[in-house]
Amino acid sequence: MPIYEFQCIECSERFQLLVGMTAESEAGRCPKCGSARLQKLVSRFSQGRDEDARLSEIADQIDVSGEPESYSGARRLAREMGAALDDKASDDMEFMLDEGIGGD
Repeated sequence: MPIYEFQCIECSERFQLLVGMTAESEAGRCPKCGSARLQKLVSRFSQGRDEDARLSEIADQIDVSGEPESYSGARRLAREMGAALDDKASDDMEFMLDEGIGGD
């Protein structure tokens, strides 16, 4: 079953739903307000990239915007770099950042 992105017409909440493939499939309800008045959105598709491409993209972002100046910015960068490697690396990188720098 495909995952579709919707926006609630009542409260403007954006969310994703797993929707059946039959013509009678009901889109569902807004998780925030419960409204059934939903607008189906055109979602961006994900392009598979290898680890080197993901890390290279992060390095390019650092070259353009510089290194983060705040702890929260460094933590976000550590999370992104860890996610580019794998899920476990993200947690490990945040832990190392916390141990090395401490909080704001």
